[in-house]
Amino acid sequence: MQNTREEIIEYLFSRESASIKELSEALHLTKPNIRHHINILLGTKYIVDTGIQPLGERGRPARRYRISDSYYTNNYNLFCNAFVEALSSNVYSSQTNQLLNDISERMVSKYQLPDDTFSIITRLNKTVEILNQMNYIARWESTLDGPILLFDNCPYQSIAKSSQYFCRLDELIISRISHIHATMKKKFMYRLGFREPCTFLLSPLYSDTIDG
Repeated sequence: MQNTREEIIEYLFSRESASIKELSEALHLTKPNIRHHINILLGTKYIVDTGIQPLGERGRPARRYRISDSYYTNNYNLFCNAFVEALSSNVYSSQTNQLLNDISERMVSKYQLPDDTFSIITRLNKTVEILNQMNYIARWESTLDGPILLFDNCPYQSIAKSSQYFCRLDELIISRISHIHATMKKKFMYRLGFREPCTFLLSPLYSDTIDG
């Protein structure tokens, strides 16, 4: 016979969420009994508290619970590492470049991109805004060689160390957002205990100006 906590988990698997009252009625157990086992399951991280939610037109709002995302096992990391290794073996091949182009297009498609007729200043500011929404912690600076973009964070840091694939992807993402060709000049470096940012040189068209 299943123990009570197994029955609770099985019930939650079959639904998006459930309240103490719903579990009590479904499992024919008292509310204090259900609450006791719910508290234990919360401690194991098998389930999570989704907060107090309304029950519809009738009934008082009730606290609800669901299966934790961490309860579901997956091979995402294994797949990502294998995928990156496959790309890294030939990162600048025509097929890989096409794939990276497709990926970069999909990644920025949800954002409102600046028009290529906007001034460079406007495009750079908008590019930084979008990149920061993508967790890059980006900023831009003007230099004698042209504008540069600096990243203080690599969103792919845990799997990017052994692959140039992500550097190429970043170049494409920057170029696609800003309509300015981007070339990586320096990867993250640790020097004297400090991490220096990842740097990209932007090459505007000759007709563009930095004056905005």
